[in-house]
Amino acid sequence: MKAKILEYLKNDHHYWWTVAVLPGIYSLLYLYQNNFTLINSWEQFIAFLIYFIVAPSTALVLLDLVFKKKVCIDRKHLYYCFLIINLAIILSLFVFMRWRWKPLILVFIITIATSKYLSKFYKIGVLLLGLMIIPAVLQFGNYYYQSVYSLQEWSTPEDFEKFTFQKKPNIYLIQPDGYVGKPTMTGQLYNYPNDQFYDNLETYNFNFNHNYRSNYPSTLSSNSTLFNAQHHYFNQGKAKNELFNARDKIMGANPVLRTFKNNGYETNAILQSNYLLYNRPDVFYDYTNIEMEDISFFPVFHNNIDYYFDFKNRLNDNQSTAPQFFFIEILSPSHISHSKTFSLGIEKETEIYLEKIPDINTEVNKLINLITTHDKDGIIIIAADHGGFAGFKYTEKAYQEITNNLELKKSIFNSLLAVKAPESFAPYQERITSSINLFPELFTYLSGQSQPQTTRDASSYIIIKETSNSGVYQYFNQDGESVTIKKPTHK
Repeated sequence: MKAKILEYLKNDHHYWWTVAVLPGIYSLLYLYQNNFTLINSWEQFIAFLIYFIVAPSTALVLLDLVFKKKVCIDRKHLYYCFLIINLAIILSLFVFMRWRWKPLILVFIITIATSKYLSKFYKIGVLLLGLMIIPAVLQFGNYYYQSVYSLQEWSTPEDFEKFTFQKKPNIYLIQPDGYVGKPTMTGQLYNYPNDQFYDNLETYNFNFNHNYRSNYPSTLSSNSTLFNAQHHYFNQGKAKNELFNARDKIMGANPVLRTFKNNGYETNAILQSNYLLYNRPDVFYDYTNIEMEDISFFPVFHNNIDYYFDFKNRLNDNQSTAPQFFFIEILSPSHISHSKTFSLGIEKETEIYLEKIPDINTEVNKLINLITTHDKDGIIIIAADHGGFAGFKYTEKAYQEITNNLELKKSIFNSLLAVKAPESFAPYQERITSSINLFPELFTYLSGQSQPQTTRDASSYIIIKETSNSGVYQYFNQDGESVTIKKPTHK
């Protein structure tokens, strides 16, 4: 091996794959290990192969031909420049998810300027890159086995999928992201009365579940349980940055959407952002306001979609006589800053969160007015996905340390739930204590049954990641009581 390496370093042969393929392989390994849940579709994998390997390889082969025939310069200059510039372009794409033109131009100029002096060492760079690929392969292999291959499927068909609805009103689910419930909103951490908002909802005959909780603390983890009516327990505690395949469980053929379709409903997703479509899941909705061709292969966040305009157009343009289900996701008021880097401290983060409340109240009221004008008999459900995390310096802090503080737990899980429905729905609404039983109770009502088919665990869970006490913890039990119990990792 040593002899072959020395021979490679000393000879005058230049191998195109060393500067075109190796950087792409290393970058793909790094990209997938750190962002797997965002980019795990085959379409993205093919696109990244083209971006990181096929395109650079093609470019180098063509340049190599030009150098051989037209340019009287030692080819090691070309290979040195290509190695550095290719790496810079790839890093720009997968770190910043976009072209960074000014730094790239600067790298290009410096690389060309130094090629005369440093090009003779480029093969050393190739060897270092090759050595870096070995641990990268091992690390990704370990990650894939632990976090993907060995995962057990947690979402299974539900009994309610066989229900036959006796009533088929249009259903509108409005989800304001991170909108905390009234007891917590008026409590010591938020201290925000919000009376006008609730008074306005009461004029539309909304009823409230003020102690309603999400079962999980994030949009993906909470909505996965909402639309599947089952617990995932953070993939039995194996979830890393995100719950694996959460977007597929939310936007794909889940038990809730299958139940609607089994009963003749058309399903519609009206989204304010592309967040739920990052990994290009197989969307099971009949209509979405975001076309898949508009989704970047890179997980670039966009939250400026005019969802109200899209929703209004869908209401006006849809000529179908089938009953409709709408999932309307609004990314406000959201929550405090995600990481320590961007946190402005507990008080300022809470203040920023509360400053968003009047605007989101206006948006929700506008939606309700539009719906009730268009459809006076529709059932409207306003259900937030989790709380706002006020009281923490940043949201990740909640995942780093166990807390027994009741107000902090409520800040994570207590969420807005308001329902406009016929009076006959009241007994069913009373049983909706958390996300997991929202749709089962709705389907039980629509099918004319008096009791739910199964009793579901309405507990709320969080995953603690960065301490010796890491694991999945129950923060609220079935009865809504505050507890701090570590859950075993096995089923």
